[in-house]
Parts: sequence; structure tokens; C-alpha cells
Amino acid sequence: MPSVQLVGHQHSYPVADILQLFWGVPNQPAADLLQIAEHEPLIKSSLSPAGPGLVLIQTTMPEYRFEATVAEKMARREIKRQLYQLLSAWTGISFPWGSLTGIRPTLVASESLSQTGSTALARQELIDRWFVSPQKADLALETAEAERLLLGKISAGSAMVYLGVPFCPSRCSYCSFIAQDALHRENLLKPYVEAVITEAQAFFLPPQAAASDCCRLYWRRYAHQPAGSTFRAFAFGRPAAPALP
Repeated sequence: MPSVQLVGHQHSYPVADILQLFWGVPNQPAADLLQIAEHEPLIKSSLSPAGPGLVLIQTTMPEYRFEATVAEKMARREIKRQLYQLLSAWTGISFPWGSLTGIRPTLVASESLSQTGSTALARQELIDRWFVSPQKADLALETAEAERLLLGKISAGSAMVYLGVPFCPSRCSYCSFIAQDALHRENLLKPYVEAVITEAQAFFLPPQAAASDCCRLYWRRYAHQPAGSTFRAFAFGRPAAPALP
């Protein structure tokens, strides 16, 4: 099993994401080195300047070499993409969400839709560039379109509040959020809901009604709009969540 040496960058987190997908949590004996078990072969993940706002990303081992010039802000995503591509070619193993571990796939799907202007082209990019399976590419694009329609109903200047749900029945391979196993942490659900209600009272009007409705998302997985309020709750992204009207 391999070790990965970082050359010209310290983006250990995205590298660890991909290594964990294939083999589990890696060791990091040094800031520029991540290891799995026997530490062989050595893979080099390199970053170097390639012009104003651009960087050259290279991922190499004796049998493989991948490289691309990308915008500096896309370096982390490209490092992950190349490492996934190399490890998948070396091991013959692939995963449904491809290199999009630790990334919300609908974010990439939305970007592809905006850049290509075509669902068909965005789908092909998810499959060919990010190594997402056709089924998951379709799901990501369907969800991205649903998100776009929902967000389009929110007026400019509206306040938006992110409410995390750290209790899941399973853990998606692409997820990098802190989460608990809902089946084995049921004792924490009620205290968490009560804490959310307490904090939500500072934001929503009418406070108790809206906060309570917000927290019922955790228990019944539905959205409710209290009479006479402008509060709206949306839940999407998990297969078990019901469709919203």
C-alpha cells in the first residue's frame, strides 16, 4: 500500500480523503508525508506555479503520471482528482462518487451545468473528469436542478441559516462532515434537538413555533411553514427525505 509525498504544497487533507476512501485513515509522520501500512510504492503529489493565478498539479508513481494546469483556487480539487485517477488505475477499484469524496457532489454538478449550459455535457463531465458513475451523475444533476429551483424562490437579500444534521443512518463516501451513527447514538438526538430549539429562538419569528418545526426535521423528515410566518424549511439530499411541494 502506498505513501504519498507532498511536493510544493501542504494540502494533506484532500490527499487523506482519497487514501481513506481506498484503505482507511492514513498515518502522517511528517507534514509532507502520508502513509498507509507498508508505505510502498511512493506517490508524489506536486504543485508548482504555472503563470498568474495558475498552478501545475502532477501526481506520479513509477507506472503512472497525471498532470494538469488549473486555476490556483482549484488546486485542492485537482490534487484529489489526480490521486483518485492514479489509485483507481493502479488498483482497478472505483467508487460510485469517483473523486468527489469530501465534496458536496451537487456543488460540482451545479458548476458543470453553469459552465457547459447543457445537462448532457455536464453529465459527461461528471463521468469523464470526476469519475462519477452514470447513476450518481444523474442523481447529482437532478438534485442540483432541484436546489436551483428552490433557491430561485428566495428573494435577494434574504437571510439563510444552515442547520446541520449530524445524525445519519449511513455515511456517504463523499461526506467529510462530523456525523454520528443515528442508530447507535439515539440518546444524543433529543438533547441535540433541544439545543437547536434554544439557539433557533434567537433567529426565527414566531420563535417557539418556528424553532420547533425546524427541529422536527430531525424526527419526521418533513418541512412545515407556521401560519402567518415567512419561515421556510427545506430538506433534501438524503434518499429517505420526502419530496417538497
